[in-house]
This record gives sequence, structure tokens and C-alpha cells, in this order.
Amino acid sequence: MVSNPETVKQWARNASPAFLALYLVSNLMLRSLTDIWIFAGWTSLLFGVIMGGWSRGPGLVFAVLIALLLFHAAAIPGSIIWGNGNWELTAGVLLWMAPALLLYLAKESPRVFAWLIPVFLAHGGMVIAEGLTNWRYSGDVLVRGGHITGLANNSNLAAGFLSLGIIYLISSKNPAIMALSSVLLVALLFTGSRWGIMATMAVVCVMVLFRVVPWQVLAGGLLTVLMVVLVVGLLGNGYQIAGYGSLSAALNPVVADVGVRLAVPHLPSFLPNGVAEHTGLHNVPLRIAVESGILAAGLWVLITGWALLALVKPSSHTHTEHNHISIHRYLLLTIALLSLLDYYTWMGHLGGFWWLLVGLLVKGEASKGPVPPPIVAPDTPTPAPVAVPGKVRPPAPPVPAARSARLPLPAPPRIASTSAKVRRSRGR
Repeated sequence: MVSNPETVKQWARNASPAFLALYLVSNLMLRSLTDIWIFAGWTSLLFGVIMGGWSRGPGLVFAVLIALLLFHAAAIPGSIIWGNGNWELTAGVLLWMAPALLLYLAKESPRVFAWLIPVFLAHGGMVIAEGLTNWRYSGDVLVRGGHITGLANNSNLAAGFLSLGIIYLISSKNPAIMALSSVLLVALLFTGSRWGIMATMAVVCVMVLFRVVPWQVLAGGLLTVLMVVLVVGLLGNGYQIAGYGSLSAALNPVVADVGVRLAVPHLPSFLPNGVAEHTGLHNVPLRIAVESGILAAGLWVLITGWALLALVKPSSHTHTEHNHISIHRYLLLTIALLSLLDYYTWMGHLGGFWWLLVGLLVKGEASKGPVPPPIVAPDTPTPAPVAVPGKVRPPAPPVPAARSARLPLPAPPRIASTSAKVRRSRGR
């Protein structure tokens, strides 16, 4: 039996976001550039785009994104000629990052986050399980056995993925799905990522301020944080950021830690110098300026700001479209805040989310289409064509009968005659 081509196309479109989500998860789980997950991610990304189709979106945005990749490609010879000589790593990072452009082009990208919900929950469950069991005794003192990473290979990276999951889930209008964000919030505390926690809470506060989510969500989140701090503080001798003794230890060195993260090996220039292996450079625009040049950093800031502000007028969209746009905007805001003190949002680990969300927002603005013509009243007469010198005016089309002629007329009011009035007066 031959399948209906339209059915096959619909099936392919429905499966496309699952393959795109698999690409994002593969990058999250990547340990090195020679890991099998990088090839699995490339394959799934290619399948997702082919099955769902692609669209370029605004030509200027697409050109700027291409220029951003070209600046990084120019850093490969630049690292040899005037840079740090780290051309192999620069080329490897470019091969890691460049395929994410297909996420921007993919048509079925709006449904990717729905496919990521089970991954968010599995990752959060693994983080909580590690947090409760990853302890060992050093003499008589209970100490943490290692970093808590879940599906990722770094605690801060694990926190960034949880932050995106929290923002996405609390945006749901379904109370059951919204409640799942509490699991991710508990897991976020167990990662110990101070900036991940602060960025998440900042975005939630903005969403409450603009009434995207009710204030009860923020209150419930604060109550969950307090309960985790109290319970874990009673069960153990402090626990990263969730514990009595660890709170002051986590907050005191924040200023010093920020200084380390913003340190640079040299001042940025307009020349691309290649990937810098440095303990600092955790700010994404600063890292791009040092590695790919100041112009490339300016392009990243320009595109991020454009995507955040392009759809600031929701009146031109339906209610459902506005809800989706709001979710994507706050997810990109989360990426932007995380990018202030972490660079995994630009490199391949979570960098795909930046390309994905930029595409969702800027192409959503471009796909509104032209404004439809005004609706003409049914009884409006057709204007006569204007005579043009040298041309024969076509005959006017026959004017249809007025619609009111086909409608039943209301019955006239009944008026009593004079003779009837006289007869009634004589009868009295």
C-alpha cells in the first residue's frame, strides 16, 4: 500500500523538532571534540532540518550571522600570523559551533522545547540524586565528593540548562507542567552555581513584573528555596549553596570570583586572534572581542538586542502567538544574563539555544505578512473605473440587486380607522 505523500510530509514535520532537540542534548553531553556525541548531534541536526524544512528569515540578520562565523573563521589564520598560534583549537571550535546556524534556519524549531521537557526532568533528577549521594567522609567531616553535573560535564553548565527548563516550564498555562519547574529549581540549588541561580531568579522577577506568570509562582519558588536550605542544612554540614554554613561562604567571594571571570589575557582588538585558553573570559562579548575581534563582539550584541526587542509590540499577533513569543523572549533573556559571567552559551554546549531563539524571534517578526485590505460593506456601490486617455473604458459590471430587496420588509404598524373609533365610542 502506497502512503499518502501529504501524510509522509506531515510525519516528517512532526519528527523534525525531536531531531533538533537531540542535537541540543548531544552538545550538552559532549565531553571533547572527539566524542561520539558530536557526530550524533550533527546527524540529528541534518535530519531535523531536511525533514522540517528551512527559511532564511530577514536577509540582514542572516548576513550578520554569516559575518559572525566568518570572523571566527578568520581567526584560524589570524592565530598563526599575529595571534596566539592556537589554530587547531580555533578550527575545532568553529566546526563545533558553525552547524548551529541550521537551528536558526529550521522551520519546525518552535516545538523543540516541548521535546526537551523529559530531558529537563531527567537532568534535574540526576542532579538531585548526585547531590544527595555524592558525599564522603574525610576523617570525621562530611565533605562533597565532587562536582554535580547531571547530563553535563560542569556544574555551571548543568545550572544553565536547568535555568532554561525552569523559565520554559513556569511559562506554561498548564498548572501540572508549571509545577514540574519546582523539581528543576531544587536541582538548580544542588549545582551550587551562584550566577545560574541569580540569573534565573532575575528573569522570573521580570516575568512576574510584566504579568507573564502570576506572583504566586515567585512566592512558591522562594518557599521551595527556603525549604531546601532548611532541610539540607539540618541533614548535613552545609551543602554548597543550600545550607546554613555554606550561604556566607558562597556569597563572600562573589566579588573576587567576578574579577577572575572577567580577566583577559590581553586587550581586545579589531584583529581575530584565535581561541584563548585562559581562566577568565567568561563574559561572552568580551571573549568574542578577544578571540574574533571587537566587530564580531558588536555583532553578537546587536543580534541579541535585535531579537529581544524586535517583537516588543504584541498587538500585531494573536494571543497564542504572543504567548509563544513571550516565552522565547524570556528564554533568550536568560541566555543573555548567563552570558555575562559564563561563556558556555556561546560555545557549543548551550550555544545552539542562542541560534535557535534568535531565529524564533527575528523570523517571527518577519513572518507577520502584509496587512489585509479593509473589509468593504456589502451594500457599498462599486466605484466606476477612471477613464484613461487613449484607452477604451471597459463596460461597467452589472450592479447586483440590493441585498435589502431580498430581505423581508417589516410589517407596517396597524392603525385603527376613524369609523372603528366612532363605533367603539357609540357602543359605550
